[in-house]
Amino acid sequence: MTAVMNVMNTRNRGTASRAALVAISVIASVACSSEDAPIHKDARALAVDGARVDSLEDAYAWDRPPMADAGVDLSEAERCKALGLAGKCEGDVLLFCALGEVKTRDCGAEFSARGIKGSCGFLSQEWGNDCLIDVGEACKDEDVCNGMDSGCILSTGGKQTCQPKIGLCDPDKETSPRCLGDLLVERCEVSQQRFGVDCKALGGHCSLSAPACVELPQGAPCDAKLRRCASPLVCKAGHCAK
Repeated sequence: MTAVMNVMNTRNRGTASRAALVAISVIASVACSSEDAPIHKDARALAVDGARVDSLEDAYAWDRPPMADAGVDLSEAERCKALGLAGKCEGDVLLFCALGEVKTRDCGAEFSARGIKGSCGFLSQEWGNDCLIDVGEACKDEDVCNGMDSGCILSTGGKQTCQPKIGLCDPDKETSPRCLGDLLVERCEVSQQRFGVDCKALGGHCSLSAPACVELPQGAPCDAKLRRCASPLVCKAGHCAK
């Protein structure tokens, strides 16, 4: 059996206790004996706390329960297999399967600690259940907003919030920043939600020639690459200043 594995994206569901979801595209030429487990051409595998996925067998481990002689409680294994990648919400607690074990993430407690509103809920057939942040609430990198076409956008007052009707994206195709009107899409998350900046709301506009927020006024959030201050302002401590 030969295979070429390309790690496309890492999905990190919030806390160190939570598994990282690695979306893996597999291009394989496979020669299987009758004893081999079924091999598919595409896979999603779970790596727990940075654990490596070293083989196709590991990549598909979530799709079948561990063997009884491995000392694993089969009832746990069967429950884990049923959860799969989609997971399940029990109240505001997310349950999901990671390498043969049932893991949990307390969405309610996490959001309460951050002072934001959200819940455990279903996002889409492709993504399944997750901790979802309500529209209008503060968000950060790798958060998932409630509503499939929502996105985490830096906007008025330099605040980053979940906003509706941003539109779905394809992480395999949107691999670099782009302008959608005056919305600068900095990246497309594996959840198919966009992460970006409302350039107009910050007082500038999105430049099509080299996608970036440009002509940002004094006080606007800035950086050295994608959020550029209007001349003669310069970016100091993350904000445009004289």
